[in-house]
Amino acid sequence: MIRDEKSLREEATAIARGLASGNVLLLDGVRRMASLRFQIKGCERDEDFLVFAVIDSETDHIPETSARGLCTPSWLEACDAELRDIGVFYERQIQDACNKLIARFSAET
Repeated sequence: MIRDEKSLREEATAIARGLASGNVLLLDGVRRMASLRFQIKGCERDEDFLVFAVIDSETDHIPETSARGLCTPSWLEACDAELRDIGVFYERQIQDACNKLIARFSAET
């Protein structure tokens, strides 16, 4: 199903709000935002989306939520620790990108 531009931007706004507030899990939100940059017209190289692509690339070995049950507890502990460190390292960039995307896409509706 092809989604319209408006619904994709609304989804990006909702995820950005969730990431900014902590209501969306970092890994899930980052991966979805990295994917949306290819679906929303003109956002493939948008710097506000690129931070999510960078984090997605750095965390591509960390299992997504749905696959965690297939992993050993020790591997999950290591992944969770790494993800916490990445979240701290990129916190400011994530907040800035989320705030910019929320402002931009909210102004368009």
